[in-house]
Amino acid sequence: MKRFTTTLFALSLVATSVPSLRADDTDAKPDAAKTTITKPDSAACCDAAMAAPEKTVFTADTAFAFLKTMAGNWKSAAASQGHYGKGDVQQFRVSAAGSAVVNTIFPGEESEMVSVFHRDNKELLLTHYCAIQNVPIMKFEKSDQPGVIKFVFSGGTNFDPAIDAHVHEGTIVVKDTNTVESTFVAYANNKPMPGLKSVLKREESKQAASLIDALK
Repeated sequence: MKRFTTTLFALSLVATSVPSLRADDTDAKPDAAKTTITKPDSAACCDAAMAAPEKTVFTADTAFAFLKTMAGNWKSAAASQGHYGKGDVQQFRVSAAGSAVVNTIFPGEESEMVSVFHRDNKELLLTHYCAIQNVPIMKFEKSDQPGVIKFVFSGGTNFDPAIDAHVHEGTIVVKDTNTVESTFVAYANNKPMPGLKSVLKREESKQAASLIDALK
């Protein structure tokens, strides 16, 4: 069994004709096209998510803010169910001027995969580029449980979800700022397969370790 883990947004503005301006109305301007794109207060969201993430009932904004704080390397703990193959490290990095969080799974391996967390206006999406050559898309669904970041199936490309195997849904449970537990479920023939569970621990950077040593 192969391993599983965890839009193009097009905006068209239609030009409208503008009536001729009168001679005494030269300063008048036509109304600009009204297009609203939600941009959350990242600092406020980050503060709320980081204060006590394991106690936070996440929204799309605070979930995305917390995912940004995961930038760095994370290592699978002993409790993981072995779907990391030869490697046990996952990498997270913030990209595209803060509009995406890129999660690289099995970095450097032949089976390397990438999951991208990104916004679509008010939605938070997870687009997973899988080693089995398909691209499922999941969207954030609010949970009433503190610390839970939940994703449900929302389509994808290069597979038939009624037949083909694909990552279908999953949750990321925040235990604390340095520990998360993820469970993702793949579907095949429209039926769920056993969940793939992993516990990730943040790797302490050499710089942070040096600072800690200096304070001892």
